[in-house]
Amino acid sequence: MDERSEIKACIVCGQEATSVCSNCKNAAYCSKEHQKSDWKNHKTCCFPFEVKKNDDLGRHMVATRDIPSDSLIFSELPIVYGPKIVNPEPQCLGCYSPLDLDTSVYCPGCHWPVCSPLCLGLSDQQHHFPECAVLSKNTEIMGRRQFNYEAITPLRCLILQKRNKRKWGEFISMQSHMDKRGPNSEVYKELDERIVKYIIENFMAILDPGIPPATSSEIIHQICGVLEVNGLEVTAGRNDILALYPKACLMEHSCLPNTKHTFQPIDFKIKMYSSIEIKCGAHISTMYTHALWGTVARREHLKETKYFNCKCERCADPTELGTNLSSLRCIGVKGDINEACGGTILPLKPLDDNTEWKCNRCPVVLSSGEAADLTARLGQQVDLELEDPNVEKSEELLRGLETFLHTSHYHCYMVKHSLIQLYGREDGYSHDRLSDERLNKKIAMCEELLQITQTLDQGKSRLLLYLAVINYEFHSALVELSRRTDNKDSKLSLLKKSINMLQNNVSLLSTEQQYSAGSDLLNISNVALNNVRNIIESI
Repeated sequence: MDERSEIKACIVCGQEATSVCSNCKNAAYCSKEHQKSDWKNHKTCCFPFEVKKNDDLGRHMVATRDIPSDSLIFSELPIVYGPKIVNPEPQCLGCYSPLDLDTSVYCPGCHWPVCSPLCLGLSDQQHHFPECAVLSKNTEIMGRRQFNYEAITPLRCLILQKRNKRKWGEFISMQSHMDKRGPNSEVYKELDERIVKYIIENFMAILDPGIPPATSSEIIHQICGVLEVNGLEVTAGRNDILALYPKACLMEHSCLPNTKHTFQPIDFKIKMYSSIEIKCGAHISTMYTHALWGTVARREHLKETKYFNCKCERCADPTELGTNLSSLRCIGVKGDINEACGGTILPLKPLDDNTEWKCNRCPVVLSSGEAADLTARLGQQVDLELEDPNVEKSEELLRGLETFLHTSHYHCYMVKHSLIQLYGREDGYSHDRLSDERLNKKIAMCEELLQITQTLDQGKSRLLLYLAVINYEFHSALVELSRRTDNKDSKLSLLKKSINMLQNNVSLLSTEQQYSAGSDLLNISNVALNNVRNIIESI
């Protein structure tokens, strides 16, 4: 309950209210008893959605009224949270700070690495304290340095059976897709080796029977299934962890989601907002894959991890809303054998995994396998180059990519996003030393990337950092261009456009958590904003 901001009447008895519903802020009450008694009536209008179910989507959320952009839809605490179950970095189990195992200290109870023996999360009754009692049963792990962080969150789920039966009931009833993750599946075999055997052999085997009640390998596999299918990655300082939320996991996927979310840094409460206006009757959606992957990559990822085939508007459009993020470039020839076609090759039926890809100018046709193989091979080159990029190699790579791919292809996007940051930073390529050609190229790339990013993320939520980097680099190039411009009006126009880019960043990044990459970029943008204002004042 939130403290009232004005005098209201209790909707149950009419007496002066002392608090309002913490979710919708619309219903006022004089006491907790009246709020509880009214919940059956109030819950139908409190949340702006209802949960429906069908054979295609299963359970999903549908808006029960128009929801304006940036409106709070719901907030909730996680049932469980902890280290990711796939490739987590060494981290403190109390606060998730990254650790160097060679220099870290140890929890006085279980002897696992921590940031400090005094870390507040270690003694938290709702956090590390319960698992500490289990981990401490096997101190040989410290001697062998077999700290398997992938097993911590599944272990916390097992402990829920004893500590919070309601949460355990909520958790274990969630979708796990065990029908697709059985003993003969690769994911079963992999998890059995990485997590299940580790938990059973190191901890469950030495605990007294019944602590916790269900500890079979089947239960642990089901736990891993629930976490992988329903878990969300949450930023915890400079680390990412996994958290599971009962309402959030009901949201269906769309590659054009209409929501965005934030997390509180202490208790990891999620707040779900509308990123665009959501009309009554529309489905409320989130995104479970990467917005900057092409359609084939997104759909494959969703099929492998969430076990469904996406049929959203973006996936169904061969051009991905006109961005050509997956489009290939035709290298066939026209009538003149020396002239390349240069047409755009698109999938005929994007929702069919085996569809043919056809050029829009000439008869060239590729099979789905040929298109996928070309995209994968070029993607490997991009991944390798972006491990340690520099201007000349990136420019050369981009020229090669644009021979086979549309200039807006997602592989080209990634190289260009890297290049706009290298222009102005790499030794020998600082802004004042960039040639006019490269400076104009940076500006053109920023304009192109900006258009693609805004089209794919209209709610400015899934590609927030990508967009903020583009804005910042665009501002940097505009400031340098203004420095090279003699005309006062042109100079001021460029600087004002630069200020607009930075102001957009300040707005975009205002809710970023402290110590996150977004928070760092917010601080840099604020400094740059003051610098540009000073330049304008001096003109």
